[in-house]
Amino acid sequence: MTFGHFIAIVALLLIPLDFVHLAAEADLYEGSICRMKDGTFGFCKPHRECKWAWEGYKTRKLSYSDIVRCTFVDNIEIICCGDERPTGDDLTSTSTININRNNVDMIYFVSPGNENYLHEIDGESSKISTTSPSTRIETKSRKCEEACKKFIEKYQTLTYHILGGEETILGEFPHMVALGYPSQEVGTDEFLWNCGGSLIAEQYVLTAAHCTANPASRPTIVRLGKVTLKTNDDTATPQDIPISQIFNHPDYKRSRNYNDIAVIRLARPAEMNENVKPACLYTDLDDVSDNVPLIVTGWGSTSVERRERSGVLLKTNLTSVPLDRCNRTFSDLPPTRHLPNLLDEGQLCAFDVTRKNDACEGDSGGPLQRVNENGFATIIGVTSFGISCASSTPGVYARVSFYLDFIETNVWPDSR
Repeated sequence: MTFGHFIAIVALLLIPLDFVHLAAEADLYEGSICRMKDGTFGFCKPHRECKWAWEGYKTRKLSYSDIVRCTFVDNIEIICCGDERPTGDDLTSTSTININRNNVDMIYFVSPGNENYLHEIDGESSKISTTSPSTRIETKSRKCEEACKKFIEKYQTLTYHILGGEETILGEFPHMVALGYPSQEVGTDEFLWNCGGSLIAEQYVLTAAHCTANPASRPTIVRLGKVTLKTNDDTATPQDIPISQIFNHPDYKRSRNYNDIAVIRLARPAEMNENVKPACLYTDLDDVSDNVPLIVTGWGSTSVERRERSGVLLKTNLTSVPLDRCNRTFSDLPPTRHLPNLLDEGQLCAFDVTRKNDACEGDSGGPLQRVNENGFATIIGVTSFGISCASSTPGVYARVSFYLDFIETNVWPDSR
């Protein structure tokens, strides 16, 4: 094929753009050569198997927004991965390469003898580089980390209580939020507190998407600063704030248990006091060590048999379970349409080693957290689902560190 033929093929593929987009999706599959956002090349590979991406996340040289998606196979995300780089041998036969420029997908064919360059229709050349982008990206703190430092500095004089027992004390988890759903009973203006959440900024709450994505039953208000929801036994005056906007994760589907995370914007900022303050967000993608005590909080069911809701905020100590071990447990269970491909990297597991306590119905959306020496909670997971309450099968949580790009985009969009 002459270079003239090569240009003609490119021109044909670029018109119309809709055709190009469809062709790009059809031609990219696991093992395809692909182009990353920095202009270097890699191969399409399952996200969970791409060491280049995960090492980049851990060292903060990459974020999820730096990743180029090739396709999905069932519910498994295939990304452009830098673990291996295309060589001259890979490009000596005509190959398709996906290039994303200005959010337009384009397909280019690399002709034999011209494997070192991609010739674009405007005459500009882009030399193939084998340099990893991680060598050129500086480590920087995340927006949520900067916000956390401000929280600690601003609220460090508050009083915190020592953890212990099952019922919580007022002010022990001041980031804890209850989501209120309008009652379906005629003639009542009461709310059903069916899900929990975490205050992560003065005007934003983190929760589970399955608590907010049902158009027939969405929360309209949040309650902060309370341990008891139905009585005034805690003698605290609640802050009831309407919800102004809900951001469900764009890849969440109600028929699946993946990407089960959402951000709520309140109609006004919450008033900060010793009973109401934000929590920090965990940024490490690794599983938490099993010797680190984790705590789940919520107003969920207290009885496995009768599904009775608790009248007071409860806490339970849990232990982290490595994702691979958790997946082995779930692989022994009957397959379900809600979890067709077992757990993915956006999920984590935890359970009570005594098998007596667990997150349960009504705890959904609430935090799985650790509390540091300053008394500040760091949210590690968002309660998503479990097989049954207090069973030997670990509970599953949305992994907060995996979704930081989504969270930060909605909570701190203008932060520098």
